[in-house]
Amino acid sequence: MTNDATPPIPARLAGRPAVGGLVHPWVNIRLADGGVDYLSPHHARVSQAWTDCLCQACGQPHGDRMVLLCGPNQIADLTFDEAPLHPECAHYAAAACPMVAGRMPTVSVTAMAGMP
Repeated sequence: MTNDATPPIPARLAGRPAVGGLVHPWVNIRLADGGVDYLSPHHARVSQAWTDCLCQACGQPHGDRMVLLCGPNQIADLTFDEAPLHPECAHYAAAACPMVAGRMPTVSVTAMAGMP
């Protein structure tokens, strides 16, 4: 890893758009300027990911192995609003995403808007 905020991009995600070493997840809304809105999922893609067994990060079929990223309330309720990921995509997200990695304990719209 080059630093705490920029883990190496796995081969499966190498074709995805990225800025500052951070991959734009397949399920997030792309902005007109080429950026990504990390707070806004593209609802049709999230639905497609669940229906067609696609990874939310790369958009490729996840096959028989997948990972769900969730919080304690989702586990308690068995309700998951985040689509599944490949194990390697989940490992990358766990290091790259400040929310998942625990570097950002609450969502800050200002901080997220400034992310590459």
